[in-house]
Amino acid sequence: MNMNSDSNDSDISTNLHLTRVSKLVDTWCGCHGLLYADSQLKDQNVYTWRAAPLSLLPLPYPYKAYKFVKDLQPIINKLIDKLSRDKDFLVDTLNVIAKTDDFTNRLLQIYEEVDDTVIRESVQLGLHRSDYMLNSDGDYEKPLQIEMNTIASSFGCLSNKVTSMHKYILERLNKDNIAWDVAKQQLEYPFNSAAITSESVPDNLSTRMLAFGIAMAHLVFGDNQAIVLFVVQPGERNVADQRLLAEELWNSHNIRTEFITLSEVTSKCHVDTNKVLQYKIDEDSRHDQKVSVVYYRAGYGPSDYPSNTEWNARKIIELSSAIKCPSIGYQLAGTKKVQQVLCEDNILERYLNPIESQLLRECFAAQFSLGSMATSQSLEAMKNAISDGSKWVLKPQREGGGNNYYGKELSNFLNDHKTDPTLSEYILMQRIFPKIKNSIFLRNGNIDILPSINELGIYGTFLGDGSENPLVNTYSGYLLRTKPYGVDEGGVATGYSVLNSIALLDKVDEIVEYELDDEEIEMGISKS
Repeated sequence: MNMNSDSNDSDISTNLHLTRVSKLVDTWCGCHGLLYADSQLKDQNVYTWRAAPLSLLPLPYPYKAYKFVKDLQPIINKLIDKLSRDKDFLVDTLNVIAKTDDFTNRLLQIYEEVDDTVIRESVQLGLHRSDYMLNSDGDYEKPLQIEMNTIASSFGCLSNKVTSMHKYILERLNKDNIAWDVAKQQLEYPFNSAAITSESVPDNLSTRMLAFGIAMAHLVFGDNQAIVLFVVQPGERNVADQRLLAEELWNSHNIRTEFITLSEVTSKCHVDTNKVLQYKIDEDSRHDQKVSVVYYRAGYGPSDYPSNTEWNARKIIELSSAIKCPSIGYQLAGTKKVQQVLCEDNILERYLNPIESQLLRECFAAQFSLGSMATSQSLEAMKNAISDGSKWVLKPQREGGGNNYYGKELSNFLNDHKTDPTLSEYILMQRIFPKIKNSIFLRNGNIDILPSINELGIYGTFLGDGSENPLVNTYSGYLLRTKPYGVDEGGVATGYSVLNSIALLDKVDEIVEYELDDEEIEMGISKS
């Protein structure tokens, strides 16, 4: 155990109490499915499991910051849908990148094969997640958006479990004063500890709401006998998160699911003369199963497409009548380049009303285009980043973590590639600096008390046909990820972070300058 303490006796005491609490957590995880697949036995569908990487206790979080980003999500949902249907905008924005980035080019090629009427009017399902950090400027903290995730937005079901686990642990600790005092001392909780109860942790209905979006899409498809197809990666470790969603679809909506990899699609699926996607469960099946919804937990990066087989699979699905989650239009709308262009003047206003645009701009960090698309402001920002990379992040057109450049590595990369055409594939973004706070990490059976930073993800569900009246447009829960301070990347799946939840600070005493009044917020959201 890594302790921040000067006394050996104190270390031993802290160790004993926190270990006792961690055993409660580990048992709870096993009983409730808050698990990560440790490995898969060769040639068998048998897994070994361990508790998912977690924070022992929730993070104190300002209520108004949480409410602000929560209220933004329906606006973001609507924006993504409108962007995905603006074919000219997406093609024009991404064409330069497609010249040097084969992955973006292949996605764009499939998108351009989709009939224009389908792009404008088809039913689309989005299970999105928008990620934020609280940028610290003295005592003032403001949420700034890191990115919008439009494909394979993971951990919705496990985050729901983490919230339930933290409520349980807080109830137990309130009856265990010694362990509670030890934990609070290590975490340096910044407000009246007596106010930290299970009720401080907001309910997280992510599992229910994400499943509700899929179920509504299934209902719109119009065939109760159809199945929902989960497209997953081979060797997936985040199995519980996916299977819990499938269980919710069955338990609450009586909808059957099947799991398949992209490489299996061409052998197990075909499109009939009516463009309906049909799935063969096994070789002995006499009847194929219609597919109502295809839900992607794969397909977001080049490694998911090692051959043309996978690209053909994506094309087969995209040109079928199945409702895609996401469509390729949604995936392209979530690219780093599109997010950078949204920061430019008068772009948001094409898709949102003035109040919605103002609200969304409040959470934008500065972003700049590079390469052949660089402006005078971009060149000045790049010059500053070459001189000092500590205040910047360099992002390629990739999802999944582990792809960004920071610090000196960023400066060297920009300096070495400043005349390289491939620099157009990257976005230069203002780095966000959150406050450093202690967290108790539980990973692989080990306890570590570490200075850390946190990233809040807000889920959103959208189902619509391009009209001004979507069937579903709502906030759908949250995910908090906590990583050790000094670690640049932040994915749980990539081993950098742990899952966490929030305990809301006082609703009255917290004052934030960025929040508009209730009437303005209501006007903005009611039109989404």
